[in-house]
Amino acid sequence: MLIKKYLDSARRPKKQLGQHFLTNPAYIAKIADTAQIARDTPVIEIGPGAASLTEELLRRTERLKVIEFDRDAARFIEENFPNLDIIASDVLKTDLSAIFGEKAVIVGNLPYNISVKILEHCTNHIAAFSRLVFMFQSEAADRIIANAGSKTYSSLSVYAAYYYAVRRICRIGGGNFFPKTRVSSSVLEFVPHPSRLLPSGQESGFFAFVRDCFKQKRKTLKNNVAYAAANFKALSLPDNIRAEQLTLSDFAKLYLMTAYQTKL
Repeated sequence: MLIKKYLDSARRPKKQLGQHFLTNPAYIAKIADTAQIARDTPVIEIGPGAASLTEELLRRTERLKVIEFDRDAARFIEENFPNLDIIASDVLKTDLSAIFGEKAVIVGNLPYNISVKILEHCTNHIAAFSRLVFMFQSEAADRIIANAGSKTYSSLSVYAAYYYAVRRICRIGGGNFFPKTRVSSSVLEFVPHPSRLLPSGQESGFFAFVRDCFKQKRKTLKNNVAYAAANFKALSLPDNIRAEQLTLSDFAKLYLMTAYQTKL
């Protein structure tokens, strides 16, 4: 595997960039399998690092481009794959829509410290891809895929469910990385919904409203969004209901009624 070659070159994972390189070939293959790519599928890999997943993706597609912020990692990839298109940039400042100009598959073992920001950035370019396959710290993954009524349900869960059909592919223990981690990771697949509940012009207001609903999780919904309480009865919501008990559909209905009345 390329990880040994990477380390032999005196390069090391950089803690400040959240780099932990996946070393288990079985999990690398599983991520590539989940991407469901063919030889002509456009694929974008975010943060390839020591290029173990890159190597596997190149076995499957002829149309791979990688985004790598770390100069040492970018040079290593260039040395080993001289014909590969490397975008040496911060992914959060990269226009994903312009990379291929058609729907791609995006994959990546994301840095834990900015993983949710990367998901949000990709969502801002949702028309540019057909599927995301990302690895998160399991704690973040649990919040992303949580359902109403669970302890980990949050505004992030509502956000993810609004845009995607999300499923957990697998959990990966910390011993499968270099350096080893004390926490587990999870691979998630995101497939954009063909249609969404609200017009795009209302989405930013909707998510601001959802964040308000979860503002103080121990308090009731009525305490967090008192301005919406007048609509509880019409939606058969009890006065003591909490945000974590509402489904995506409930949030959308409550928002629309409240926005109409208060011009949110």
